[in-house]
Parts: sequence; C-alpha cells; structure tokens
Amino acid sequence: MEQFFITNLKIRQVRHLRDITIPLSEKHVKHLILTGKNGSGKTSVAAALARYLNKIYTGEREQAFRNCQKELDIKLNNNIDKIPKLAEEYHYILVYYEADRVFYAEQPRHIEKLQLKDYYELTEFPRIEFVKYLLDLKMTEALARNNNKTKKADEIKDWFTKLEQLLKQIFDDETVKLEFDEESFGFHILQQGKEPFDFHTLSGGYQAVLDIVLDLMMRMQHQTQRSFDFSLPGIVVIDEIETHLHLELQRSILPFLTSFFPNIQFIVTSHSPFILNSLENVVIYDLGNRILVEHGLNDVPYEGVVEGYFRVDKLSDILKEKFERYCTKN
Repeated sequence: MEQFFITNLKIRQVRHLRDITIPLSEKHVKHLILTGKNGSGKTSVAAALARYLNKIYTGEREQAFRNCQKELDIKLNNNIDKIPKLAEEYHYILVYYEADRVFYAEQPRHIEKLQLKDYYELTEFPRIEFVKYLLDLKMTEALARNNNKTKKADEIKDWFTKLEQLLKQIFDDETVKLEFDEESFGFHILQQGKEPFDFHTLSGGYQAVLDIVLDLMMRMQHQTQRSFDFSLPGIVVIDEIETHLHLELQRSILPFLTSFFPNIQFIVTSHSPFILNSLENVVIYDLGNRILVEHGLNDVPYEGVVEGYFRVDKLSDILKEKFERYCTKN
C-alpha cells in the first residue's frame, strides 16, 4: 500500500507568519503539533493547509498553486502529480476538523439501507450517519442469520464486539457495553453505576473523541468491508484537538488516534501541555516563538513543558488545580 504523508511544510505567508520551514520525515509518517498562544496563527495555518491539500487531492493542482501556494507549500512522500490517481487506487483519507466541531448523528426513525461512499469531501462528515449504519448492520445480521448465512451474520456480530471493545478503550472502563433496543431501534451505552445513555447524551469530552473516531471509521468502512481494519493511509488536520477534553483524554487522545489509525498522519494544533508531551513520533513547532522540537516532548514532565517550553513560572490557577487533581488520582 502506497503511503501518503507530508515530509516538509513551508509557510510562505499566512497572516503575520512568514518564511517558516518545518521539516518532518522523508522516510515515514511523522505527526505534527502546531502550538503557540492564542492569536499566534495556529488555526489560520491549519485551514490553509487543509485548503491546499484538498486542491492537490482532487487534482486541481494549477488552481492550488495559484490560490494556495502564496500561503504555504508542502512536500509529500510522492510526486504531487501522482496523488489524484493514487488516492483513487488506495482511497487516501483527507479530512479537516475545525475547532468548533460538535458531535451529531441522526437518529433514524426506520431502517434504511445505507449506501457508503468511496470518498467523502472535506466538507462532508459521514459520522452523521453512524447510528443509521449501526441499525443497517443489525438488520443485515438478523436477515443473514434467518437465511442461514451464518458466516456473514457472525462477521457482523464480531464487528459489534470490536466496536464494544473500542468503547471500553475510549471510556477506559471494562464494564461498558453497547445495547440494542429492538423496540425503539435505539442504541444505548451501559456503564456500571450509571444510567444508560446514547451517543447524543455523552459528556462533551467523549463526544469530542467520538466525533473524530467515528467519522474516520465511517470514511473507511466501504473499503475495509466491515473488517474493523482502519489502516488506510491519509492526512488528518485537527484544529484545537484538546477542545472539550478533560485532562485524562488530553493525555490519551493522540496515542489512541495514532494507534487505531496507524497509517494516518495527524497534524493538529494545541496549546495543552498534556497534548504536547503525549506522543514520541511527533514534531512540535511553536509558531509564536519559532521554536522547532524535532523529537517530541513525551519524556518531559507536564510541569517542565509548562514552565520551560512556555516560559512561565507556574500554571494558571485553574489548570494547576486540575493538574494536581489528576496527579493525585494517578
């Protein structure tokens, strides 16, 4: 399988940012965290990168150069001219999650056959149809078993078992179960000591995680044929990845995403120390101070990241309180 990743990012001019070169890796997927204080240009760079990638991906190379290359330029592991053809052959994933993302999945009133697509545009979010997809799978499993197509039915049952395992991992709770109510056609998440809840009544943090995870899963489902194999290559840009995440999730989100989607290159913006030191295979670039960290900060404690990297004497009162609570529990 041909990989698809950025090896070098050059910011020509994005707002006040000029002539910045960020080398990644020529040989393998290397993730990138863009950091800096509010107003440093993180969101602007992420948006410009997403626009540029989309033009290349869809074959609008000349237009990409005219409209986007004034802002930035990138080098890929493959010749840019080959990308549209390779994307069609290997179904590369390309998506941009903005900072103000809100999880939403339509609640179906009846069962309908869902037609998944080979490719979803940057502005499409297939996780909207996730619950519909679950319901479609449940019906397909029941019909297959009724028609003595045991292998097909068992494959779908195994898919749901793996989905439940995924939820256990995200919630960090082995008591989590996914329950289907055949009367209401609804799916509920069961967790010991809590009332049943659905995908819409999750806390903001878990909704923020599932918003990304379920969307990426849906983008791959047609190609993976329900194998629960999410190894398709691609590039995912996420603005303010820590949005809505409590500290434990900030610490675990990038390690989880990079292991569950092993061939995706994640390019994210963040100013959370819990994000910055959560990953080893990452380049960090501070847009405000023009500091390049080539091998991550995962061996630096949170206090060191805050006091050294951000050049401040102490955490903000709110973050310090949360940090101390986190350390006490762990």
